[in-house]
Amino acid sequence: MSPQMFLALYKSLIRPIVEYATPVSSPHLVRDMTVIENVQRRATKRIPCLKHLSYQDRLKSLSLPTLQYRRERADIIQTYKILNHLDILNVESLFDEIGRTSTRGHSRKLYKRQFRLGKSGHFFSNRVINIWNSLPEEVVCSPSLNTFKSRLNKYWKNHQQNFNHLSDKIDEVFRRFRFRPRTIIFIVGLIENVVTHRTKRSLALPPLLQVLVTLRFLATGAFQQLIGDSLNRISQPTISRIVRRVTRALTSLVKDFIKFPTGRAATTVKQEFGSIAGFPNVLGCVDGTFIRIKRPTQNEADFLNRKGYHSLNVQAICDAHMRITSFNASWPGSVHDSRIWNSSALKDQFENGVHDGLLLGDSGYACRRYMMTPYLHPADRSQERFNSSLCRTRVRVEQTFGVLKARFPCLRFGLRMAPECAVTVTSACIILHNIGILRSDILDVEIDNNNQLHIQDQGVLAQPDGKHVRNHIARQYF
Repeated sequence: MSPQMFLALYKSLIRPIVEYATPVSSPHLVRDMTVIENVQRRATKRIPCLKHLSYQDRLKSLSLPTLQYRRERADIIQTYKILNHLDILNVESLFDEIGRTSTRGHSRKLYKRQFRLGKSGHFFSNRVINIWNSLPEEVVCSPSLNTFKSRLNKYWKNHQQNFNHLSDKIDEVFRRFRFRPRTIIFIVGLIENVVTHRTKRSLALPPLLQVLVTLRFLATGAFQQLIGDSLNRISQPTISRIVRRVTRALTSLVKDFIKFPTGRAATTVKQEFGSIAGFPNVLGCVDGTFIRIKRPTQNEADFLNRKGYHSLNVQAICDAHMRITSFNASWPGSVHDSRIWNSSALKDQFENGVHDGLLLGDSGYACRRYMMTPYLHPADRSQERFNSSLCRTRVRVEQTFGVLKARFPCLRFGLRMAPECAVTVTSACIILHNIGILRSDILDVEIDNNNQLHIQDQGVLAQPDGKHVRNHIARQYF
């Protein structure tokens, strides 16, 4: 798709829907603004010749402003139309003009009312005041609407960054630490009491700096000495202690951010999975991934995986939104996925009927009444459709691993630490992954929609009761 074709389709079919009734429904929370901006962010990445560029560079190449900028511009244009009676609205009920004052400003300044509730301050009639009052005289006193738009565009041409909530500074923070400032502050608040030193002896580092050091390490996987040199020249032993302290504090939050769905949450998860490819009653998708580690000094053979390098085998279950709802990161790389699952407490809960639903796995797992795996040799069309639906749904867990390792490259390139420390760091990354989703602090990555069957014929025999359930689902739903 060429940039010209994209612009024609995007401006006529997508952007009008996103910007419908903007003055009424303009978001004010960062997470909501980010969700809306991601529509344009992901759309512009569909252009093959621009996909390798950053979001800001893609916008410059296409001469597109951010959606936040367009919302601000639409608000100010609507304000001009109301004040000049171009729209049939009661001006007095919305604005109070105070005219020129002794302070700087133009002759059509508006009075900003005070509200007891924070939400009221984001109404259209109040959120536009500061921007309107900051405009120069020649803009607000334009004789016509078209002249106003032209002068406004000219004035804002060099001030566009003031209305870009994804500014270069925020993008720079995200590139360095994999989270945006508001999420970083949220993380600091979660573990502040744990990582704060009791005294300020020896120039103890504040919690914010400790979190930044840890996030920088997770975002790069670089040598700790390099991390220290880039952040106030902190010594390598101090970096090591900080990473250990912060990751342990994060893993203590596992029960707050890693929750397997039950009750109403389980019903919602089933509906969300069903909307992907029509597979019924799914509570999660399960799979394992290798996290490379340095060669351990003890029990080396246990950590040598089937691909020939030392690793952990991390098993995780995710929901339809890529939230990880259960995981186990403590097993060495030589252990098979099915053994990790058979040793888990969640497997015992499914065996005892605690959870009413299904898990989807590849053929490396045994087919049980609660664990659906693909047919190795489908015998008819219904079984082929069963396999297709299962793989289109189960690929969500592989996408989750891809997003996790893209946000934290230390997991992709390897952890140069002992297995016990690697387990803690991996667990902390998974918890941070869920925090990012919870805070709508989304990583913009290209998701591989690989729906191919993954056959792992390791001699795992399907159980008879699992076969009966699988055959029933294939006949009933496919």
